[in-house]
Amino acid sequence: MITIAKQKKCKRYLFKLHSERLRRSRWKLEYPLEEALNTEDIISLSDSQILRFIDELNGDTSEAREEEASYIKKEIKRLKKSDSSKKDTLIANLYKRFYNLQFVPDYMCLIIDKMSDYNRANKGFSINGIKYHRLLGTNGGIKNSTIVYVSERLYPQLYERLCCGRNLEQKFVPAKLEAYQALICSGSIPVSMPKGIIVVPDCITHFTEDIIRVDDSQSDEPIVEFLKDQEIELTESDGYGIMLPSLSYRWARELDEEEDFLSGCNLRGLPWTKGMVFTMDYLAFGESIAKNFYIKDAWGDMRDIRESELIITTSMLKLWDSYSSFEDYWSNVEKYHYQISIAKTAPARLDEYRSTNYQFLQNYHLTPEEVTELVRPTVEEIQEILGLDYRKSLLFLRGTNLTEDSYIDEEPYINALMIEPQMIHDPYIRDRIYNMIKKKIRQAKIGVLKVRGNFAIIGGDPYSLMQSIFGLPVTGLLHAGECWHKHWLDREVSEVCCFRAPMTSKYNVRKLKIVGTPDMTYWYRYINTCMLLNSWDSTKEALNGADCDGDLMFTTNNDILLKHTENLPPIYCIQRKGNKVVPTETDMIQANKGSFGDAIGPITNVITSQICLQARFPKDSEEYKVLDYRILCGQLFQQNSIDKAKGIIAKPMPKHWYDNSYNRIEETDTPEEISKKEFNQRICADKKPYFFIYNYPTLMKEYKDYIKTSDAVSRSRFNIPLEELLSSQELTEEQAEFLKFYKEFYPVNAETCVVNELCWEIEKTLADVKESKVPFDSSILKSDATYTNKDKAFIKRIYDKYNKTYANRMSRHSSVYEDTSLTPIGMTFESECAEYVPDAEKLCNILVDLGYNTKKGKTFVWEMSGDTIIDNLLSRTDGYAQFPVKDPDGDIEFCGEHFSMKKVKMKGEE
Repeated sequence: MITIAKQKKCKRYLFKLHSERLRRSRWKLEYPLEEALNTEDIISLSDSQILRFIDELNGDTSEAREEEASYIKKEIKRLKKSDSSKKDTLIANLYKRFYNLQFVPDYMCLIIDKMSDYNRANKGFSINGIKYHRLLGTNGGIKNSTIVYVSERLYPQLYERLCCGRNLEQKFVPAKLEAYQALICSGSIPVSMPKGIIVVPDCITHFTEDIIRVDDSQSDEPIVEFLKDQEIELTESDGYGIMLPSLSYRWARELDEEEDFLSGCNLRGLPWTKGMVFTMDYLAFGESIAKNFYIKDAWGDMRDIRESELIITTSMLKLWDSYSSFEDYWSNVEKYHYQISIAKTAPARLDEYRSTNYQFLQNYHLTPEEVTELVRPTVEEIQEILGLDYRKSLLFLRGTNLTEDSYIDEEPYINALMIEPQMIHDPYIRDRIYNMIKKKIRQAKIGVLKVRGNFAIIGGDPYSLMQSIFGLPVTGLLHAGECWHKHWLDREVSEVCCFRAPMTSKYNVRKLKIVGTPDMTYWYRYINTCMLLNSWDSTKEALNGADCDGDLMFTTNNDILLKHTENLPPIYCIQRKGNKVVPTETDMIQANKGSFGDAIGPITNVITSQICLQARFPKDSEEYKVLDYRILCGQLFQQNSIDKAKGIIAKPMPKHWYDNSYNRIEETDTPEEISKKEFNQRICADKKPYFFIYNYPTLMKEYKDYIKTSDAVSRSRFNIPLEELLSSQELTEEQAEFLKFYKEFYPVNAETCVVNELCWEIEKTLADVKESKVPFDSSILKSDATYTNKDKAFIKRIYDKYNKTYANRMSRHSSVYEDTSLTPIGMTFESECAEYVPDAEKLCNILVDLGYNTKKGKTFVWEMSGDTIIDNLLSRTDGYAQFPVKDPDGDIEFCGEHFSMKKVKMKGEE
């Protein structure tokens, strides 16, 4: 899996409020932190450049704050184990100090409930006496109608730093400029500055290919053209650059990475900068290939590559042309104290198996035997774990690549299972595992199927970029149809299917050859877990307009998918951009208003419904062909929705494609209009496919209610169960009429599209999964500490309050399928418990006795006392734990591989 750069710092907390709440308080809200902590009005946030600026402007160095936070956490832990008579008060005060320390009052997120609220909020409001000013909307935030506000006190300085000395007279599409400004809010970790940075022009290549052009600018419905031998201009280096091994090695050490070198990392921190950098020895390229160390930078100035460790491209430094030179840019970086940072890194290794999703599979046509074979690995994994062998449970919970550096989990219950095998009988752990199994079965029914494959960060061909930088003819090392992917190369795989979400149609899948010449092995020797694409084909465009700024590609060598994948012409969507102006805050606000809301999901659902509906018609029918056209056009509507926050002007998908009320025949319609509407009625994608009942609880309820009601009618009218009536070969006229209407008003589309077929196969194969109950002695979770009835009474009140809060939260989230492990809600509950029973061992014993004597309520036990339970279990095993490791001769067989248990002294207990 891809690694988010390891946050060494404690999470920060801030308000995220609905505008309705401020409106009800007349835009002057008093809301004490202690009251808000256990609500969803407080969110946690990773460190970012904007938070670092706020700390600096407040005179709060992050190092000092982190030292204090670390001290507080250690002191709380020490006091819990001490015999101090005042420790309850001391611990309560420390918790209060910790939350106030980590809370950021100068930064908040406002969810806009209606447009008039947004207009009013921008006139100013206050929370706990702090007045706020609009700063910006992030890409992700705007889709959820959420805007970032900062304190009026800091706004002028923050805005000046946000602009970072750029040319303020330069024209932009307002939404696009704000998207670039919002990079300051990305979670990231500062690293040491490179010993020199060079900004270079992007590498551009040209080639010819057949393409499909989709344009809706001249008509109500998009015009699709199939064009042969079109010249393609590819920004080969779109979103990526390169770093020297010396820098890669240093950053890997600073981030505590497993490997000596980073295959690649995603940069943030520097103003206007976003993108991947891959490790390549460009000094060696200059010496041995270019025979030269001097290059021209983006501004036309000569640079010596020996005076640098990092080369980034103009597609990474979004506003490079807002500065007169690199020196102009860098003087502002230093003036405003920006820090180069990393948002994510390529992992040390890639997964052997990952799961597909329905979008990857929905365009295939498979035989019944292929459907069975495709679901087989998923079914076998679930069947293997159902026996709840603790060793296989660990493999299910933690994966198959555990090492001594990675076996410890953030979840105490998983660590408990490694320490004490009997914990597999713990009802809390069994519930967690069974809930995960049930979730896995539900996901399998919507196309989440296990295949050999992985997700990898994509890049272009760095050899092409180096040739471009030095002014050499660009050839690259990879040819059209090829890619570098060390994971597959090591496994002697010659070809893979490539997918990227979100995707729409059969035109969005590519097969690529895995290649590894001696030259590639040398120049790409540091890039072990990223995928490099060639510079001479339209793979990136075919994969829904991918670029190399951190996008992920899913690849698999699954035989069935390879067999049925055909490389088709890429779809080129013509997008219309907004007008460029010198943006004012009014322009930015107006751009926000036009971008609120996220239509990506609904658009994608319509496309999936069209694909399912298409299975009803013969391939040579007019209905099938028109649906093919609409599915193809879906990519344009989807891409426009994705890019709306960047200022793309988007037309909506025609409503008569998915809403039959727009196909209603009127008395005034001509025969030609009636014929057209009748045709559109037949191909209107107004029903979701059957498998979506496992994606939407409301649809599942509607489906079940419909079946129940129809069955009752069938029994009442015909004295026959519905299921029997559906399978009957001989029907009366009345029965036939009933079934006609039954099918017409069926709430979902049950056509034999491939994902419906996969869903039915999983339903049939895993129909009888039931949770079993076994005895468990909860005393192994406890120590010898004793407590009084008064202690227990105090904790029970907190315990009951937590369970009520937890139940309320779960009921609010019951409209969608989610993990039951939502954001922890025990922030202040922990402080309350420590105030009444500061002794960690006593508290643990009380909670175990409370939680394990009822059917529910064990979540609180593990959230409050998980670490203490681990200590208690370790005392029974002398500090040792066990975890499964790959072993060809091992006695544990799981998903076709063998493992054995490795015994280790659990870290921190030596």
